[in-house]
Amino acid sequence: MIYRLAKHLEAFWLRAFPGGNRFPPLFIVGVPRSGTTVVYQHLVNNRRFAFFSNLAKAYPRSPLMASLWTLAVHRFRRSYESRFGIIPGASSPSDGWEIFHRWFPERDLSQETAWDKLPELPAIVRGLERLYRAPFINKNNSNSIRIPALSSIFPDSLYVHVRREMLANVSSLLRARQAHGIPLGSWWGALPPRFWRHPFHDEIEQAVFQVCDVAHEIETTLAQLPSRRWLALDYESFCTDPGGILVWVDGAMRRQGVKLKARRGGGAAAIHLSEGGPGDGPFRRRVEESVARWRSLVTHG
Repeated sequence: MIYRLAKHLEAFWLRAFPGGNRFPPLFIVGVPRSGTTVVYQHLVNNRRFAFFSNLAKAYPRSPLMASLWTLAVHRFRRSYESRFGIIPGASSPSDGWEIFHRWFPERDLSQETAWDKLPELPAIVRGLERLYRAPFINKNNSNSIRIPALSSIFPDSLYVHVRREMLANVSSLLRARQAHGIPLGSWWGALPPRFWRHPFHDEIEQAVFQVCDVAHEIETTLAQLPSRRWLALDYESFCTDPGGILVWVDGAMRRQGVKLKARRGGGAAAIHLSEGGPGDGPFRRRVEESVARWRSLVTHG
């Protein structure tokens, strides 16, 4: 009963506020376990943004009503705490995983994007802009393979591509797969668009193909956009200088006529570099072999 009422109120809200988006949305993209979550947290902790909260994610068919309740009842708390991309707290920013799957395929890339319903997404973002009185930001690794679609419905959208050193990225991804019990041949996070149904010899090869292929997709699609609209950010550099990303985002927004507001209680923060992986011996050699195999298949088929 309450869920149905929320859906009706959501539909009314979307009809009540027609027109275009007020601000350029900012999408943080990157392969799984590359550091996208901590960049997301850092930006939300230091600037006022609209986002899909964890409560909104829990109600994917009525995220605006859930966001309204979040703002009324739950106080935002600055935090750098997270576990495998999940930030605790009802009011904390989420990836909006279930919300995006209203329009985009989840685990079967042979399925079509719901292009006829995709305009619902800018309308929802427009509602969030009004609720939070700020531009929309999102981190969702699967959006790394949706950049053309997102750019088509958000012509002024901005992107931050977070990159991480290969050995550390693959090692972290393997730990995530193990923690979630993901078997060989199944996926955790964004699917590699060319190899999501490819047979793999072992977990390391599958993780390397995922990292390489998703990163290649990001680089290829971002290269088709004006360079002023995106930034390639190395995770290791971000941990050394977390203020640099704030400077870029402030400038990118300013060039589009938007002055971001600083969040109270923000400021410089020490970002600790997450542990990497084994850098020597069999692991390194297996990663290098898998990278070479991925390159060969992409180049020669």
